[in-house]
Amino acid sequence: MEMLCADCGCRVDAGVRTAVCADAACCCKDLPIRETPDGPTGGQFEVAPET
Repeated sequence: MEMLCADCGCRVDAGVRTAVCADAACCCKDLPIRETPDGPTGGQFEVAPET
């Protein structure tokens, strides 16, 4: 079940961030990021809208 972090705005699904916030001191920074297979570097992630 996907949920939105109330503190920073990251979207998290089963302990993996599916969209990350832009905060360098993010409270979810220790959670892994789910990457997508497309993009020039072979993997990109979605940035969550600012809350």
